[in-house]
Amino acid sequence: MVAADKAAWVPGTESMPPAPTGAQADRLAALYNVKPVNEMAGDVTVAVVSHVVWAKVAADEEWGAFYGNAWQTQAEARMESADDALYLQFGIDFQRYAFYAWDSGPDTSRPICGSGGLLEEMMNEIGGPGSADVITAFTNNASSGSAGCASGNHTIVKLHGSTTAQREYNVWATARHEYSHQFGAPDRYPDPNNLHTNDIMEDHYNYPNLWCTQPGYNDWGIVNSHRTKYD
Repeated sequence: MVAADKAAWVPGTESMPPAPTGAQADRLAALYNVKPVNEMAGDVTVAVVSHVVWAKVAADEEWGAFYGNAWQTQAEARMESADDALYLQFGIDFQRYAFYAWDSGPDTSRPICGSGGLLEEMMNEIGGPGSADVITAFTNNASSGSAGCASGNHTIVKLHGSTTAQREYNVWATARHEYSHQFGAPDRYPDPNNLHTNDIMEDHYNYPNLWCTQPGYNDWGIVNSHRTKYD
């Protein structure tokens, strides 16, 4: 990788566009929402070597209140949808190791990233992944700023959207962006000089299945070079 491939990105920070609203959000959800693929169950067969990432799937009490008894199923489904393109292109396969319920508080609007943010709180409460590889967390706590954040082996994504289809799409697309961080891809938004081809690291809502291959901004190459990280 050349130096420009390693664009500035500090774990625990996030720069992403706002989620689309209205008709655009409905169009994207209709275009990209698909049934989550469970690779271990043989839902898909591709000519790749699988690189399994064992994940503790965590959700806070607000996520639990929203989804009720289905909170675990909904969280795992978002993770499985998020890893589909990662699996098809890189062989990266997130699999649930265990579920973990956590209590996010206070229930006031605060950032996802940064000091005092929801990611930091989740990391302090749950700790490290232990015998798993990563922790992928979901929240419906009031929050401000970005819709997700990654730091080290931890990611968190907030529930956002006005309809069921929008919420499903927004969460897994954001989670895919955050998982890409775990394999070295940097944030590309904003790109005022238009030097980087639009992709999941610049606008994951509109380009959820694309990692840029442009020399100097090779997000596909970055993720691919780290695909064995958790083997």
